[in-house]
Amino acid sequence: LEARLVKIFAGVLEIDERSFGVNESFFDLGGHSLKATFLLNRMEKDLGIRIPLTEIFVNPTVKSLAFYFKDVSDGQRALSEDWGSRAADALWKPAKTFDMKRYFPAAEKREYYPLSFAQERLYVLYQMEPGMTAYNLPAALEIDGDIDYHGLETALNDLTENHESLRTSFDMIMGKPVQRIHDRIETNVERFNVNAGDLDAAVKAWIRPFDLSRPPLLRTALLKEESGPALLLLDIHHIIADGISLALLTTEFADLYAKSQTISARYVVQYKEIQYKDYALWQSGETWQAMMDKQEQWWLNRFSQPVPLLSLPLDFPRPLEQSFAGATLDFSLSSEETKELNDLASQHDLTLFMVLLGIYNILLWKLSGQQDIVVGTPVAGRNNEDLKDVVGMFVNTLPLRNELNPEEPVEAFLGSIKESTLEAFENQDYPFEALVDTIQPVRDTGRNPLFDVLFSFHNMEKRQFELPGAVLREYHVENRSSQFDIT
Repeated sequence: LEARLVKIFAGVLEIDERSFGVNESFFDLGGHSLKATFLLNRMEKDLGIRIPLTEIFVNPTVKSLAFYFKDVSDGQRALSEDWGSRAADALWKPAKTFDMKRYFPAAEKREYYPLSFAQERLYVLYQMEPGMTAYNLPAALEIDGDIDYHGLETALNDLTENHESLRTSFDMIMGKPVQRIHDRIETNVERFNVNAGDLDAAVKAWIRPFDLSRPPLLRTALLKEESGPALLLLDIHHIIADGISLALLTTEFADLYAKSQTISARYVVQYKEIQYKDYALWQSGETWQAMMDKQEQWWLNRFSQPVPLLSLPLDFPRPLEQSFAGATLDFSLSSEETKELNDLASQHDLTLFMVLLGIYNILLWKLSGQQDIVVGTPVAGRNNEDLKDVVGMFVNTLPLRNELNPEEPVEAFLGSIKESTLEAFENQDYPFEALVDTIQPVRDTGRNPLFDVLFSFHNMEKRQFELPGAVLREYHVENRSSQFDIT
């Protein structure tokens, strides 16, 4: 069992399984809250048992988890001989027994399909302001070397054929939003030459609103600066993709391009077994609703008292209708400061996410004078191993509510942050949109529902892609829009 857990740890952390021992902590090896969720998914698929997220923090080593799994298996056998036998078989034999695909049955072919909860929220926002770009997901890659334009278009069309999300459009049918999957869509790579020094301005001008009724909701362009670098631009609407989707698409796009340069015949598309529409349809079924009933009660208890409105000191009156105009401030922490933060996290069995979230709450308290504060945070929403490679909008937003007592030590506050965060992550599948609909807070067109500030902790590393004849590196695109008062 320890040997199998070592393989799971190594797979999730993307490290050599010979590089660590059974007594080393998952978090000391580079794990964090998001990877802990992936660890749960992998263990559920390979070992056949779903355990609470909190147990990863209580038992962060292979050895302690192995003992915990054995206790769970023995306990379940005592409760149910049939379940216990299956759990034990899953623990000690190569697992083929736990097929999560039963949760996502392939949807029969239809003219249109329902939207997921996350898609519904974005569609409503789009209807309110069709011309906004706040929910565009632009990315830019700087090209070092020569690139084949026709190879790019071939790769783009193969990518679109692989993923139904890239062939999806949105309409209203009998007053209800729906998504349509198109069988085939031809896509092209736009080409522009720009004057020296105009590259950044050209990138900003290229990012423009999408019409959700007209697919594809993905654009690609090749920009070449006179006597300067060339950029490959990708822009996709959030309603069909999230940050993990963007990383998946970029990697697959590079792979498809490489194939287009090395074989004479066109790449044979391998159709994905699970597509986003299957997930959206599953969300409207009885299985999903049964899972959500318990989580719903936890969130309703959390927001049983009136929700506080965060009063930040503003330079000017808050507009009556929300504006998405914004700006970005970049700064870095020194290696010494980073070490101190990691040491603080390690001393109190916290993740860096929890430490920084606590600091953010303290900052907001100092700015507003309020002690009861709600901070939104996005979670990947892929709490199933079979969703990890699906392109779509899975992100859910958790409204993390914490009350600060100015008289208590900061360590005590961080402890309460840890407890409330882990509980929220245990109930992270419950859609934010459903919570808003259920508790029905007082709506203000100048504010977001439940919270006005966001804390987003990204753990994805910057990457470069080596292609035949070229290397692609990430290029910073300045974001001039903001969905919240402060992100």
